[in-house]
Amino acid sequence: MISFNLVLSGGGARGFAHIGVVKALLEKGISFSAISGTSSGAIIGAFLCDGYTPHEVAQICRSGIPLTRINRHFSKGILSIESLRKTLKKYLRSVNFGDLKYPFHVSVTDLNTGKQVVFNKGNIIEAIVASASIPIIFPPVFIDNIPYGDGGISGNLPVEPFIGSNIKTIGVHVNPINQYNSSLSLIRQFERIVHLGIRENVLREIENIHLLIEPDRLSEFGLFDIKKIDEIIKVGYDYVNSEINFCRLLHKTKAET
Repeated sequence: MISFNLVLSGGGARGFAHIGVVKALLEKGISFSAISGTSSGAIIGAFLCDGYTPHEVAQICRSGIPLTRINRHFSKGILSIESLRKTLKKYLRSVNFGDLKYPFHVSVTDLNTGKQVVFNKGNIIEAIVASASIPIIFPPVFIDNIPYGDGGISGNLPVEPFIGSNIKTIGVHVNPINQYNSSLSLIRQFERIVHLGIRENVLREIENIHLLIEPDRLSEFGLFDIKKIDEIIKVGYDYVNSEINFCRLLHKTKAET
């Protein structure tokens, strides 16, 4: 079994693809020694580091993580993220980072400074909820009186915890940007603009990734396509399992280990 550090990007519902990617990697003898994630990548990464299998993580995601309840305090955010907090409390067996089976890092954005902050100590749940709190859509999460929001704003492929590590790093990016299409809905156009805005940060982060996995078919799905979970998981699984992609993966793995 070859072991890597694993970086999981944010991407809303597209983050379900992480489940399929990890499942395929494990089946091919490629495991992880630590995970760094942001937003949906932090959610999936937390369950994996807590000892859940990809199959079990998929079951949890199907049964919970509804993020669409309207927030009564509309001025703080359009949607409430309380349901995510409840789901994490229900299923996570570990309360603090130190209780997890694998080292885990959660990337968030300090909404005072706009800078990236990485949590790897203390309470897991609040760090994850903060990392998934997209500004305007969800209210900020206060930790020690500091407002935090979605980690993807400041670094959507949070590789920083692994820079200088002796272990190679695999990055899974679930936000491929295809050519502009005028038939996209306003929401999908907004998502595309956001991804273009953070693209420079992602490109800098990729420089420290030894192997990038980016399933191009994920551009077909939107931020809130939660009901398409099984299809999205399959996209990630099939991408790694395709003969061409796996040969590339295996070749690069052998060349850099």
